[in-house]
Amino acid sequence: MNSVQKPKILVADDENTIRLAFENLLTTNNYEPILARDGIEALELFKKHKPPVCVIDIKMPGMNGLELLKEIKKVKENAFVIVVTAFADMEKTIEAMKFGAYDFLKKPFDNDNILMLIKKAYSAYDLITTNVPAAQSESIFSGGASEFRIIGNSPKMQEVYKLIGKISDSHVAVMITGESGSGKEIIARVIHANSPRAQKSFIAINCSAIPETLIESELFGHERGSFTGAINKKVGKFELASGGTLFLDEVAEMGLEMQTKFLRVLQEKEIVRVGGNEVVKVDPRIIAATNIDLEKALSEGKLREDLYHRLKVISIHIPPLRERREDIKSLVDYFIDTYNKELNKRILSVSPEVMEFFFKYDWPGNIRELKNVVESAVAICRDNTILFEHLPAEIVAKFEGRRLAPAAAGEPGAVKTQSLEGAKTEIIEPGAHMQAAAETEHAEKLTPEADLLEKIDSLISQLITMKLSAMGNIEKTDFYDEVIDRIETILISNVLKKFKGNQVKTSKFLGINRNTLRAKIEKYSIN
Repeated sequence: MNSVQKPKILVADDENTIRLAFENLLTTNNYEPILARDGIEALELFKKHKPPVCVIDIKMPGMNGLELLKEIKKVKENAFVIVVTAFADMEKTIEAMKFGAYDFLKKPFDNDNILMLIKKAYSAYDLITTNVPAAQSESIFSGGASEFRIIGNSPKMQEVYKLIGKISDSHVAVMITGESGSGKEIIARVIHANSPRAQKSFIAINCSAIPETLIESELFGHERGSFTGAINKKVGKFELASGGTLFLDEVAEMGLEMQTKFLRVLQEKEIVRVGGNEVVKVDPRIIAATNIDLEKALSEGKLREDLYHRLKVISIHIPPLRERREDIKSLVDYFIDTYNKELNKRILSVSPEVMEFFFKYDWPGNIRELKNVVESAVAICRDNTILFEHLPAEIVAKFEGRRLAPAAAGEPGAVKTQSLEGAKTEIIEPGAHMQAAAETEHAEKLTPEADLLEKIDSLISQLITMKLSAMGNIEKTDFYDEVIDRIETILISNVLKKFKGNQVKTSKFLGINRNTLRAKIEKYSIN
């Protein structure tokens, strides 16, 4: 009697502990794991077994995960590939999804989550192979590296990156929603830069900033003499963006009459310049954005329903910064680096108190507000560390007004009021806010540094659990050396990067001598 064949899954990871953990997990759950130590071995095994579902790491010797993903898709286009990595970023996530990855996961991940994802992938594979005839090969646009970057690898932003990767190759309209300052235009630029239209123009227009009497001319252009002041012929944004991408920010602010004309152009793909008769064919990809509640605008009659559905073929919501606080540190580092170059400064970091404030503040202006605060602080700071005294007084006052009860005059944290030419200005005594905040919230929330250390503790605990689960019986291993080597490599690489390869500063910061540092750089082949 033939036994039922177990579903096969290829697992490619260069870390032995991860492979063994997957082997134990998959075997226990009635799958047949096929294990590979690197990309080259994985491709050979895939060609031999052709498993419907694969789980592959990005960083592997010989052939990395993205290269392996492309090769797998050449062999079996309908294979479902789950890409995993400990170092997720925007570019890798988007690239993986463009190359056809089923999903993209950041290590460490929960066993239940990965099993659920594998089950969903197998169900989807069964569906397409049972009900759909052999699909035609889809062309995959590899694209070049985008000059635009979205900073942040929080789970919510990872979902945004995945969606960008899935839709970049298409030409459908996209509606981006999100609060003011959340980065809607940069998302639009990244979509364009990763699309087949990347070599054509990206044209942006803010609909709310243009008077209603001029917006038709801005979008469609005008002929000479078509109205008072039209001295020369003007080509509109639709023509300029034809073949490329037209980004319409605050599109819901457009008047109803203009919405009607705009809808006709979207349907007919042709425009007539103001004051002219010539019909001009246009073909831009439309990406629209808004920070208002579109459902409310529809119910109030401020937005045409047919235009709404025409623009919202694909919807991307950008979370506010307060909902992805784990990205704040990366954003701060990025802005410091940016303004160091622009302002010829050498700021290395922010103080723990300032970083704690950044994590606790709600950022109503989102990334734009954080960017402006860091720019101001870098400009004012004369040392290499941004302190609380370098922050704009207005955001400190705003934060204090929300988070701390008013203190009596003369008490620590009290707000002094002084008059400047008749205007009342609130000034917070430097340092007082953090003392009071620490006293009221110490038990509720760890400092960012302590919180990160606690996460490292949790990750190591998970790694130990996976190792023990994979072993079964306790035996002598190289686990200690593997973990210490990995941690030292990550630590030294990041500190060297922070000090731009300066070994003197790196050794001082780490508290080791230069000979020890050189030996470890050589040992771990750190570039």
